[in-house]
Amino acid sequence: GGTEKRSHAMSPAEKRIVAYHESGHALVGWLLEHTDALLKVTIVPRTSMALGFAQYTSSDQKLYS
Repeated sequence: GGTEKRSHAMSPAEKRIVAYHESGHALVGWLLEHTDALLKVTIVPRTSMALGFAQYTSSDQKLYS
């Protein structure tokens, strides 16, 4: 997560490339049998390096009863 990084405005061509890239992550995660469930995909830049990301749920058990 985090706040949107506004110092670099992406061109429509850059947005398209990042969208294809991130949708590829989402598609592969969806199709593979032993992966965590997809939680969110975005092309909104959040850090200095990432132009987008795919976020998955954690498979770690945090609560025990």
